Amino acid sequence: MPGESPLSMMRVGPRPLPKRVRAPRRGRLRRFFPAIAILIVLGLGWSWLWYFAASIAERTLGAWIEREAELGRTYACGTQSIGGFPFSIISRCTQAAAVFNSNKPPFDLRATDVTFSAQVFRPTLLNGKISGPVTLADPGQAPIFVIDWTSALATEMRAGTDRGSLRATRDRWMGALMGVVLRGARDAPLH
Repeated sequence: MPGESPLSMMRVGPRPLPKRVRAPRRGRLRRFFPAIAILIVLGLGWSWLWYFAASIAERTLGAWIEREAELGRTYACGTQSIGGFPFSIISRCTQAAAVFNSNKPPFDLRATDVTFSAQVFRPTLLNGKISGPVTLADPGQAPIFVIDWTSALATEMRAGTDRGSLRATRDRWMGALMGVVLRGARDAPLH
């Protein structure tokens, strides 16, 4: 260090520059845009498919009600709603009533709740669930028969086709005919 000035000895060497933090490149974010767009398109497509299938199921049920009306059997609901989005189609009828004028003698049926369900890919295959109690009466008269159960299902009802099948099951039912209590077996199928 001979020949160097003391000031030069006090100088610190060149400082390393701090590393710059790079802003994320836009190219990385652009990779996700096609995936997001595909998910949005799939969601919109599924929504459209559900609403289309729900309209088919509603028309199928309406056509069945019209055919029954031509045969003298009239059905009515206190309130009716459709739901079940996104995986099924459910049509619910509260305070359901049916008038069978074609039978001799005619009679009325009333139920607390009737629910029809269908799959999105098979909207003409309706499954029905009836919530008790169900009452049987002469038209405009007090009920003469009341039946209740823990569950009752009507399955494989192909409404909208000329040929269909109906299989009904009920579980733990109990009825009263003019004050006489009747009890039923568990899991007894009706065909």
